[in-house]
Amino acid sequence: MATWKKMVAESSAGNVAQNAATATAVAGGADNKVLYQTGSGVTAFLAAGSANQVLKNTGSAPAWSNFLTVSDSEGTPNTTAINPAGTITFAGVSAETTVIESSGTITIGLPDNVTVTGDLTVTGNDIKSSGGTTAVSLSSADVAIAGDLTVTGNDIKSSGGTTAISMSGADVTIAGGLTVSGTTTTIESTTIAVADKLIKLADVASPTETTANGAGLQVESSATEAEWPELKWDKDGALSGWTLSDHTATSAPDYNVQMVEHAAGAPASGDNTSGVGSLYYDTTNNEMYVRTV
Repeated sequence: MATWKKMVAESSAGNVAQNAATATAVAGGADNKVLYQTGSGVTAFLAAGSANQVLKNTGSAPAWSNFLTVSDSEGTPNTTAINPAGTITFAGVSAETTVIESSGTITIGLPDNVTVTGDLTVTGNDIKSSGGTTAVSLSSADVAIAGDLTVTGNDIKSSGGTTAISMSGADVTIAGGLTVSGTTTTIESTTIAVADKLIKLADVASPTETTANGAGLQVESSATEAEWPELKWDKDGALSGWTLSDHTATSAPDYNVQMVEHAAGAPASGDNTSGVGSLYYDTTNNEMYVRTV
């Protein structure tokens, strides 16, 4: 029986017209080799790789790679080679980050409650709400909160986990000491109760008579500050010691608060150091003395 082959016809443009065909073998190929192009009209083969290897682009010819490389950017970066047949796990940190996988998509974000174990630096100076409104503004050491600050857990804790501030309704309890470094502290309470028996005034790092001068209490009794009654410690004026001003006129003077020392016998030069104008009572002779110098 005769066998016939179809001849290829050349078109008027000089092209060879033929039907598409499938190549079933390429010269120089072998089982599991990878065919790739090395140049115009030039092909080459890459030998078969080992089990679990992946094909890697080296910038020129392809090559087989045994591992994938995963790196982070925290401080000094860590780089780890991972077998592609293994599993890469993205682990969240409790109260810091969450990791959610759904249909091949990995989402890394923040949980509803966030704990910051180190310093939190805001380079933009503003912390904004989800709607873009500025909630907290930072300027040097000052913090301005535009709206309400809500703590759902009722406690604010230190880095060591100790509760520093507790809230219950409108009441706030501070477990430790409270230091206020501002110029003015305003308290608008109706009643102030102090458990301490002694209240310190003019408490500075290096106290002297100069730093203590003028310390005391002032009562705002009118719109004119010069008319306000005062009880204060005076070491600069004509009177020394505690002075009292209980006046309603701007020209009213300060009066010395009389300090009375009593003992048997007349006073000596070292007695009664409370200041000029203070008194001394001789209980033996029933005589009263006033300090003049």
